[in-house]
Amino acid sequence: MNNRKTIQTLCAAALTALLLSGCEEAVDTNFGTGKVSIGIKDAPIDGAMAVVVSFTGIELKAYSGETITRTFTTPRTIDLLTLQGAKTSLLLDGETVTGGKYDWLRLKVDLSTSYLTNSSGRHNLTIPSGGESGLKVINGFTVPQDGSLALTIDFDLRKSILEPSQTGGAYRLKPVLRLVQNDKTGHIKGTVPNSRVNGSGCGTAAVYLFEGSNIIADDLDGILADPSDSSLVKLNNSSGNYEYELGFLNAGSYTLAFTCQANLDNPENNDTGVIFSGTTNVTVTAGATTSYNFP
Repeated sequence: MNNRKTIQTLCAAALTALLLSGCEEAVDTNFGTGKVSIGIKDAPIDGAMAVVVSFTGIELKAYSGETITRTFTTPRTIDLLTLQGAKTSLLLDGETVTGGKYDWLRLKVDLSTSYLTNSSGRHNLTIPSGGESGLKVINGFTVPQDGSLALTIDFDLRKSILEPSQTGGAYRLKPVLRLVQNDKTGHIKGTVPNSRVNGSGCGTAAVYLFEGSNIIADDLDGILADPSDSSLVKLNNSSGNYEYELGFLNAGSYTLAFTCQANLDNPENNDTGVIFSGTTNVTVTAGATTSYNFP
């Protein structure tokens, strides 16, 4: 009899614990709602006059398994070359979604209305894989309940645009996307002397950014430490200075390096003709702009 009561007591305790566990899990997954804003920016590519991508919607994949889809009433057709430095274009602006953790997001695109324009004309864009599923950014984030979150997607065109595999073919879009939380980022900007930009043997002037201090600068080739971002050096007609700007960088230590052979940098090759100079360490602080003028 005592054994029977003991078993009954244990079973009741186990059932109670199971029910409580289920209740706790239900509470954990009921996050209410929050607001999310998602902007997009670009790390530039030389030789192109426009890189236009038509975004038709966005998907957010929640940790709970829920997929939230927002389809734009009118496609957002954006020339990514206009979004350099700290400039962005919003894809979502204070959109109300389920609060909680998210595993990834996906940008839906219409390649039929996306294109690249350069000196030889207008060219189609193609995605070697994933064209129908969109551009997936695998990077977790959390939308706070009754709060708001601002994110920026850095679309690195210098790494993402590949030459046509055959003459007259479409340019290949192999997206390299970086997702950051805006309030955890800062910016870098500065000037480069005319003598560096227009020196002998110079083509396209650019400033490359590498994660960490004292990094040995290298071109885009996937062999050594590739740059995490870059900025073309452009003349500011108002000030007369050659300027660069790198935006939405996670707080931390970085290495800057200048080159005036960025036009020779093919992300599919080890380009020995890309020579770097003026390498320096910089620190990015969240919510602030770090200034560095190359000597």
